[in-house]
Amino acid sequence: EYTTYINALAYRDSLTGIKNSTAYSEAISELNNQINCSNPRFGVLVADINNLKQTNDKFGHDVGNELIIHTAKILTDIFKFSSVFRIGGDEFCVFLPSVSKGILEERLKEMIIKLNDIYANNSVTINTTASIGCVYCVSENMNFAELHNQADKIMYEVKNNGRNNYILKEF
Repeated sequence: EYTTYINALAYRDSLTGIKNSTAYSEAISELNNQINCSNPRFGVLVADINNLKQTNDKFGHDVGNELIIHTAKILTDIFKFSSVFRIGGDEFCVFLPSVSKGILEERLKEMIIKLNDIYANNSVTINTTASIGCVYCVSENMNFAELHNQADKIMYEVKNNGRNNYILKEF
């Protein structure tokens, strides 16, 4: 029980309960093995909550934390069978094994819709949005870190082009 407890502390994000950046770092080699051992048809998603700093400044960090939790819940609900990581303050990464590009596109659209729903608690009502970069791997010559970097660049492309959207590209 104690080992399980310590592992939970080490590999789970204390705010959201999803896998944290330590789990992400350790998972990279396993993810690279999955890429090399299987048909390279999978996705890597990077999502960043838009305007979290402004939310924190206006309503306080408790509300900002609620938005982080809310976003993590949406990600884990939509991508039930995938590894979801919180890799930074408001940045998430999802590894999407064995997914078709069509299903991935449907899930991304669903995510934007769910994020656009108004988030309300007892004191505030906020329109939550995110910028999402996603790559769909079709090449055997990629590794996970390269794909993550591409997804991250795409996410910043979304941020620079109006936010609250996603871009999906093949690599």
